Amino acid sequence: MRFIILLFFFLVIPSVHATQSSDVIIVRSDIPYEFAIAQGYSHLTGIPIVITSPDNLSKVDVEILSGYIAEGYRYAVILGGEDAISLDVQRNLDKMGFITNRVAEADRYGTSAAFAGEYYVKSNAAVLVAGQELKNLLLAERLSSYLGIPLLFTKNKSVPPAVLEALVKLRVSKVYVFNNELSDTALKQLHQFKVTPVNVVDMHSKNNESTIFYILAVFIGFIAGAGASYKYISLKDRKGTVSITLLTDDEEKIVRAVEQEDGVITQDKLPKITDFSRPKITRLVSELEKRGIIEKTSKGRTNELKLKKEISQ
Repeated sequence: MRFIILLFFFLVIPSVHATQSSDVIIVRSDIPYEFAIAQGYSHLTGIPIVITSPDNLSKVDVEILSGYIAEGYRYAVILGGEDAISLDVQRNLDKMGFITNRVAEADRYGTSAAFAGEYYVKSNAAVLVAGQELKNLLLAERLSSYLGIPLLFTKNKSVPPAVLEALVKLRVSKVYVFNNELSDTALKQLHQFKVTPVNVVDMHSKNNESTIFYILAVFIGFIAGAGASYKYISLKDRKGTVSITLLTDDEEKIVRAVEQEDGVITQDKLPKITDFSRPKITRLVSELEKRGIIEKTSKGRTNELKLKKEISQ
């Protein structure tokens, strides 16, 4: 039996300051934790995320990254240790002309804290989510992205010291946690912060318009494998549709452009319609294709994009 507890909160959008020391964020494709960490920062700064396999850069990856180099992108932050993104991948990035910086600690808890501490200057709020399970990861990622605040991983029974140190360093005053995820002991460790349980947040958007941000109890459909990217799957309807809440704002803009052309468009039309750069469009199309939302076929000097799934509200 599935149930959803709806809790409503009014909040002021957090004050967040971030550095601009990376042009591209590199994360592994087969496990979603590093991607979740990067997503909020990407949404805040507009810095793109490139998903690669742990061991090598695919032809598509090289095409995307070469496009960024051509556009003047130079800095690449690699999220995760050498098991997540190999030294070979880092060397190939260096050869392409990127200046790489690897952010990695002994585990994902430390890595999330290190990334937040290095790439956010200050944030008066943060999202904490259990780092050993997937059930709330999508929800945490969406909240982090919407508010542009850091996402940090915690253990159920205790908050790792590195995470507490990062929260203090960032001068965080409020932390969002998911109901029943943290033990009483872990919650006591957060006594200096305002702890806000989250299921649904009624918030003011960044342009001061009142926005209802529904975080629903959906599950992550995850497919792991060599070179495979993970997919988000709505429990409500697994076939033929995808919820609009599972798309980033930029992804939605691409999908809407295809919809307006009766579900089929050539990729060369998208820069004018979306005002996105060609490398950004290439990356977004690649991600939508991996998730089975868009089908891409070669057509002359461009690609024809066909919408494969209906977008539900």
